[in-house]
Amino acid sequence: MNKPTPFGKQTFAEYEKEVKDFKAFNLKAEKVELGMMDDFEKAFTVAQNDGSAEKLITNLRKAEVGFEKAIKLHMKAEDIGEGLKKAAKELGVDLPKIVINKIASSREGVKEHRMFINKIQSMYNMF
Repeated sequence: MNKPTPFGKQTFAEYEKEVKDFKAFNLKAEKVELGMMDDFEKAFTVAQNDGSAEKLITNLRKAEVGFEKAIKLHMKAEDIGEGLKKAAKELGVDLPKIVINKIASSREGVKEHRMFINKIQSMYNMF
């Protein structure tokens, strides 16, 4: 069986051994590729099911609701403060500076919280 093959000067036994080694190598390569495919599928599935975007949207909504409540409270405080200013003027007394500052802060708080809500709403457009 040491006849030369049509593929070169090797014998059929050497040729069969090379074919066997080549097949074994390809089988190992396929196993590696299948393992990599499994790793890819697992990583992809975990990434898809992460839920970060949903968590972000939920937290943005909670913040938006909180800012809306704060706006209502600031507006209520501002209305009461304006009533205090009017009553103090009618009585001919001056309100303490701290109360006047808090009324102004309530007005600014409304503006600031509306700005935050606008920013949150613009973030919704990203999704």
